[in-house]
Amino acid sequence: MGDFIKEHSTAILIFGTFNPVTMAHVNMGLKAGEMIPESDVIYIPAKDEFLRNWKGFGDDSILKGRIDLLEKVARRYGFKVCHAETDGIVDGRTIYTVDYIRNDLGYSKIYLCMGTDKVGELGIWYRGEELISQNRFIIFERGATSKEVMNDMTRRYAANFTFVKEDDKYVAISATEIRKAMAEDNLPSIRDSVPEDVYEFLTGQSRRVN
Repeated sequence: MGDFIKEHSTAILIFGTFNPVTMAHVNMGLKAGEMIPESDVIYIPAKDEFLRNWKGFGDDSILKGRIDLLEKVARRYGFKVCHAETDGIVDGRTIYTVDYIRNDLGYSKIYLCMGTDKVGELGIWYRGEELISQNRFIIFERGATSKEVMNDMTRRYAANFTFVKEDDKYVAISATEIRKAMAEDNLPSIRDSVPEDVYEFLTGQSRRVN
């Protein structure tokens, strides 16, 4: 599971495939960490099975080394990485991962950090209302605004949601576009969209292919 040293009692959780980790992911961690200084910012990568079965990725579309890259980037910026899902400690359903963070790792307060595109889905997640009612959320407005994404269920727990205006330069960053640039051997176009460690890895991969 790797090294994981708890430093604070509050955790900010950022879930994702990180295929690959982008500067939008980094900015989310930095900004949320600034909002709640006495906290551990924890990235939680999904397992490959989730990418295949739920996201529809083929094995050739899953970046080999995505977890190692996430670890490198996390260390550079002072974040943490929890391998509970990739190691099979939990099955990948968010509420179980949150329970693990709270009960096994000992965090007393938990914030889930995500973009507005995920807010409308929360109600249909496994035990979604329980997840919403028992935790706090930091939501980055990526395109859609808070008024556009809040529904009857999330509005019942509106006090648990804090919305943050995302910087325009990060809104445009997409892991899909990065993978497209990789496939088209056009890495210079995404130079500013990924952390330095990721760019170096991708250019190294490109040299080996060519």
